[in-house]
Amino acid sequence: MVTLMPSVMETLPGYKNLARDMGWQIRLEAYNGDVDSALKDCTILQKMGDHLQGQGLLIEQLVGLAIGGAAFGEISLVLRKTDVPAETLRAIQEELAKQFQKRKPIISLEGEKVFWYDQIQRGFTDDGKGDGRVLRLGLPYVVRDWKDGLWGLLTFSYPSRQEFVAKINEYFEQVDKLFEETPWDLHNKDALAEKWNQTLNQTSFMLRIQGPAHETISQVAWRVETGRAGLLTLLAIMRYQKNTGRYPANLNELVATGYLNKLPMDPFGDKKTNGDFLLYSFGTNLKDDRGILGRSKDGKPRMWADDGDWVFWPVSEPNTNQ
Repeated sequence: MVTLMPSVMETLPGYKNLARDMGWQIRLEAYNGDVDSALKDCTILQKMGDHLQGQGLLIEQLVGLAIGGAAFGEISLVLRKTDVPAETLRAIQEELAKQFQKRKPIISLEGEKVFWYDQIQRGFTDDGKGDGRVLRLGLPYVVRDWKDGLWGLLTFSYPSRQEFVAKINEYFEQVDKLFEETPWDLHNKDALAEKWNQTLNQTSFMLRIQGPAHETISQVAWRVETGRAGLLTLLAIMRYQKNTGRYPANLNELVATGYLNKLPMDPFGDKKTNGDFLLYSFGTNLKDDRGILGRSKDGKPRMWADDGDWVFWPVSEPNTNQ
C-alpha cells in the first residue's frame, strides 16, 4: 500500500488534465453547432470518471467523482446554451441511465480497509492460529488515546491481533451502514447515530480521526446520487416539452408516459422531488429553501453549496455550475 501511493499520485494528474482538455473540446463542438458530438463526448467524460469510482484507493475515487462532476457541468452548459433536439436528449438520457446503473457503489472503502489489514500484518506477530501480539510498529494504531497508551505500556495489555481485527471490522461495518442510509434518514435515526458515536469512542485513535472524513465521504456519495437523478429528470422534462410543446403537469406524468422509469428520490429531503419544475434537492443542510441556491464565498449563487438548495431546473439559473 505504501509503495503503491507514489505511482497513483503520478497517474491522477493525467486524468485531470485529460478531463480538462475534453471539457474545452465539448465547448468548442457546442459552439460550432455540433451538439450531438458535444453531448456524446460528455458521456465519454462521465464514463472516464465512472472508471475510477467504487474501487481502488479513496483518492482515486474522489478524482473520478470530480471528473463526473465536470461532465455534469458540461452537459448543463450545453443544455443551457444550445437547442438540443428531442432525439438527442433521448439518446443521452438513455446512455447516462445505463452508465449510472453499472457503477455501484459510487464510493467504496474496501481499499482503506485493506490498508488497515496491511498495518495489522506489519504491526503484529502471527502465532500461526490467526492471533498474535502487537509490535512496536503497531502501537500507534491500537491505542485509543494517550491514557490508554500509557496504561498499555505499564501493563502491556494491548489488544491482540484478533481483537484488533475485530475492531477494524466493526468500524467498517458501521461505516457501511452510514453509507446505506440517506442523509435525511440518518438525520432522523438517533439509534444509528448513537451506535456510530459508540464505535468511534471505542476504537483506536487513528481510526477515530478518520471518522468525520468518512462521514463526509458518505455525504459526497449521496450528493452524486442526487445530481444523477436530477440530471436524468431534467433531460426527461426537456424531452417531454420538445415532443408535446408543453411541460408535464407533474413528474408522475413523466413516469406514466415513459419518459422516466421511476420518480426521482431526494436523499436530502422527504423522498419525493418537487414536481413544479423548480426542480431541486434540499441539499446538505436538509432544509427546504424553496429552490434558492446557496452562496459561494464571494456571495454568488453556487450549485452544491451547503447553505441552500441544489437547483437542477431551470437550467438558465446563473452560476449553478461553479
